[in-house]
Amino acid sequence: NIIKIAISECHSVFLDDNGVVWTCGLNSEGRLGLNGYRRKDEDVFGPRQVGYFVKNKVMVVDIVCGQAHNLALDVNGNVYSWGNNLYGECGYDRRDDDEGINSIIYTPRQIDYFQGDVASVVKCGRRHSYIGIKDKGHYLFGCNGDNECMTFDGNHKVSIPHRFDIMIKAKYNIYG
Repeated sequence: NIIKIAISECHSVFLDDNGVVWTCGLNSEGRLGLNGYRRKDEDVFGPRQVGYFVKNKVMVVDIVCGQAHNLALDVNGNVYSWGNNLYGECGYDRRDDDEGINSIIYTPRQIDYFQGDVASVVKCGRRHSYIGIKDKGHYLFGCNGDNECMTFDGNHKVSIPHRFDIMIKAKYNIYG
């Protein structure tokens, strides 16, 4: 039984009641998370199981998708990402990545930055992501062309997650 659906312009992600993730749609930029099924721009018409989660016995409880990237939250509060990471929207730093290793994430991976933390919320914008960490704040990362990651520094790419709630509190002297 499908319990959650996340959709984007060119792909869909489904979560079943066993915590298994399924994807279909345009299989470009790693957006489907189907390692070994990497033909660029090939449509996947029927949902396919994202084998990473089953193989690693990860029970997913929430899914979200951006234009060409996805986030999944597991039962333990770990966050996984896959797809296009051009702006760091998958949570991996691209600044020192000359070989393009982290520009496309073909298979879901746990976001290293948040290991040891317990996430409670995941959200995606078109090319940026949000993660809420229980008792540790709110983080944005990815494209910042319109200051959607709230760095206020003119940087168009936030490839290391940025805690913005502390910055807002300091800048605007709010929250008491």
